[in-house]
Amino acid sequence: MKWKNTQIKRYVRLVIKSGGWKILLMFIFMILTSALNVIQPKILSYLIDKGIDGKSINILFIMTGSYILCNVIVRILNIRTNNYFETLKLVTAAKLKKALMEKLARAQGTYISGQGTGEILYILDNDIYQLESFGIEFFLELIMNVITAAVVFVILLRLNIEMLFLVGIIQILMIIFQKFMSVKITTAIRNVRDVIGELSNLQEQFVSNLKTVILSDVADFFLRIFNAEQQNYCEKSKKTNKFILYQREIIGFLQSFSLVVSYLVGGIMIINARLTLGELIAFIQYVNMLIAPCVLIANSNIEIKQIEVALNRIYGELDRIDTIEDDKKKERIDKIDKISFENVSFRYSEKDVLKNINIEFEKNSITAIVGESGCGKSTILNILYGLWKPQSGNIYINSWPYEKLNIKSVRNNITIVCQEPFLFNSSIIDNIKMGNVGNDQEKIDQVIKCVGLEMLIEEKEEENVGEKGNNLSGGQKQRVAIARALLRDSNVIVFDEATSNLDNLSQKEIMNNISSYFKDKIVIIIAHRLSTIKSADRIIVMHKGEIVESGTEDYLLSKNGFYKKLDNTDEGEKIC
Repeated sequence: MKWKNTQIKRYVRLVIKSGGWKILLMFIFMILTSALNVIQPKILSYLIDKGIDGKSINILFIMTGSYILCNVIVRILNIRTNNYFETLKLVTAAKLKKALMEKLARAQGTYISGQGTGEILYILDNDIYQLESFGIEFFLELIMNVITAAVVFVILLRLNIEMLFLVGIIQILMIIFQKFMSVKITTAIRNVRDVIGELSNLQEQFVSNLKTVILSDVADFFLRIFNAEQQNYCEKSKKTNKFILYQREIIGFLQSFSLVVSYLVGGIMIINARLTLGELIAFIQYVNMLIAPCVLIANSNIEIKQIEVALNRIYGELDRIDTIEDDKKKERIDKIDKISFENVSFRYSEKDVLKNINIEFEKNSITAIVGESGCGKSTILNILYGLWKPQSGNIYINSWPYEKLNIKSVRNNITIVCQEPFLFNSSIIDNIKMGNVGNDQEKIDQVIKCVGLEMLIEEKEEENVGEKGNNLSGGQKQRVAIARALLRDSNVIVFDEATSNLDNLSQKEIMNNISSYFKDKIVIIIAHRLSTIKSADRIIVMHKGEIVESGTEDYLLSKNGFYKKLDNTDEGEKIC
């Protein structure tokens, strides 16, 4: 077992920090428990040899009472320490889960794009759950068992050195075997864990996109991949279980063999009057205390190896997540009046996504960004929100360099309405009010009317929207997201394909209704459908990461350039 494992050290430090001085108190309780356990075999020996064989009623009652009292105190101390350590494990696991969730909430775009959702879910659901069965008490128990074993060893030497020699040989065999199996079990568990991560990713992709998978007629292809991975998992799990069973049963046999050998040799010595019955019983109990560290390591080996793998995954993921730090020492802004991109370039996976982008976004102005898929429209949004950092160029907010501003204060002034809005499985009203609980009912009613949700809310007042809003249509979900954005009343509102699921009439009606909310705000519309942006004050046309045209719609049409070609395709309704 690798006690120098860095992640185990990190976990132990976290546990100590969480438990504080109470851990020391519990350790004192454990020392007291161990001392009482050492005394009990001696009491039992006196009870048998002096009380029963000596036919002394007084000694019999005194030793019986002493044994019971020791046992009761031990049980009380065990309840106190075990209850505390169980609670401490839950608290520590919860802290790790919180740390991971908070890091995910601040993750940069590079991490978000490259990480499988199923892998993260497995870490949250399984790896951290395993920590609830493993705590610092294991190490404290090991320390106590080693100390107790040293004391008991001296006692056993005085009791019977021949029997101790035989038992010692068996324990050495147990340690050698456990060490041999430890390597195999660790490797096997790690292999199974890697396969489970891949399976979790596949399952999450399948379930989350079930409708698309069926409609695209790729279910059979997907299932072939899944079944092959599932078969791989079964084979590796079978091998792991075999190693675990071999270790468990052979260790169990050696323990039983040690016990029966002690009775055999001890019985011969009793017959030859070299040992009393009380001394034999005391010897066997002391032997159990002597081998406790070996038994603890052997029996806990599987758990420890699983914990090692789990901790490596948890801390590995925590270390791997590149986060956007909320530096409170940086300048905070209360309002955004202007955003400037100056010669901004961005590369991802060795591909140029943006090339020397120059754009200014000002309040009281609607700026639309259009272009074919993959031209860099959404990347501009990701950089604006701080998910990505450009490789070159500068971004200014109110003339402040972006990198000198507190990221949280910037984000507090930006609201983004996505094409696929996130909805909780709650009521429509709850989803609209999300993060806007301070608004009065009159303002909420105005927003609901503005986006045309009155009848839907009245119809589904007592209903939840379902997981991911599955009880609503795509257009209804987008209306909820738009209402939520308007209620937030940020300085900057970004519509990222926010009306793509609405028909042209509904889209035009909503945009006309909400235009009054755009006063003194920066409005950015990212669109594929050109009818969405015909009323924009300025249209930015992008192609292969570059701005190829810019101006009002009339100006762009008069140029007869790239925008004109898009507009002429399918009467401006091309999904470009």
